[in-house]
Amino acid sequence: MAGKGKARKQEMRRATRAATQRVADVSGLLEGTSIQRILWIDVLIYLRSVQNRALCTHLHALGVRDSLSHGSVTLHFSLFRFLAFPPSLLSSAAMSQSNPQDTHWVTQLRGRFIVFDGPDGSGKTTQFRRFTDFVRTQGLTVCEVREPGGTGIGEQIRNVLLDPKNEDMDIRCEMLLYMASRAQLVAQRLGPARARGELILADRFISSTLAYQGTAGGLPIADILRVGQIALHDYWPHLIVVFDVDQETASKRLNPLLDRMEMKGEAFHRIVRQGYLDQAKSDPDRYLVIDATVSADEVFQRLCAGLRSKFAE
Repeated sequence: MAGKGKARKQEMRRATRAATQRVADVSGLLEGTSIQRILWIDVLIYLRSVQNRALCTHLHALGVRDSLSHGSVTLHFSLFRFLAFPPSLLSSAAMSQSNPQDTHWVTQLRGRFIVFDGPDGSGKTTQFRRFTDFVRTQGLTVCEVREPGGTGIGEQIRNVLLDPKNEDMDIRCEMLLYMASRAQLVAQRLGPARARGELILADRFISSTLAYQGTAGGLPIADILRVGQIALHDYWPHLIVVFDVDQETASKRLNPLLDRMEMKGEAFHRIVRQGYLDQAKSDPDRYLVIDATVSADEVFQRLCAGLRSKFAE
C-alpha cells in the first residue's frame, strides 16, 4: 500500500507540473492580448489536490477566479479565456514565436484594410475571428467590424435587412440600406481607425453587395459602384479575401435558423458564389481566393500563406 501511495503522489506531482507548464506556456503566448470570453467547452483539470501554488498563481494571473476547494478531484473553470484558441492555433503561435521570420509579414498589415468575404456557409466568420486573435498576439492593434452593422445605427439597419418578415423588400431598397450602414461605418469606425494606423478587418463589405445584390440580384454593377463612391469616399479595401465553397458544403454548415438573405435558395446562392469568383478574376491583385471546403485548420494555413505572399516585403 505504501508503494502504491508513493507512486500515486509522484504521478500527481508530474500531472501538476505538466498542468502548470501548460498554463505558463499559454499565458506567455497570449500575454497582452485581448480575447473575448467566447463560449468554449468547459475545462476539467483532474488533480488530486489544489495546493500547488505555482498552478494557482498562473490561473489567478490570467483572471480565473473560480473557487479552489480542498479535497476536490476536479478544478472546474468554465469559459477559460486563454483556451478560447484551438490547439492548432496555439501551435501556430508557438512556432511563430520560436521563428520570428515566419510572421514578419504580419507587421506589413499595419494601416491596411482587409475584408473577409464569401458565400453564406463558407466559414469566413470563423476564420475572421481566428485571424483577428492571431494578429493581436503579434502585437497589432485591430479594428474589427462586421457588415451590415458595426455601429449603433448599422445594427438597426442590419435587423431590418436580415429579418425574414421583410420578404417583400425591393432589391434597390436592399442595396441602399447596405450602403447606408456602410456609410455610417466609414464615418464612425473606419475613418478614426485608419487615422490611428490600425489594421482594419471587416467581415463583409462592398464585395458582398456586388455579389448578392449585383450578380445574383440583378442590379447593374456600375450602379452599385456609383453608390459605393458616395458611401465609401476613398475607404476601399486593400484586399478582399474570398472564402470559396460549393453550395452543397455551404448548406451543411448553415445554422438551421436562416436569416432573410440565407433563405433565398440554392440557385440564388450558386450565382452569389459565381459573383465573387468573377470579381476576383477581374481584379486579381486586390482579391485572394481561398478554397474553404477543406478543414478549418487547413483554411487558416492557406489564408496566412496567401496574405504572406500579398504583403511580405
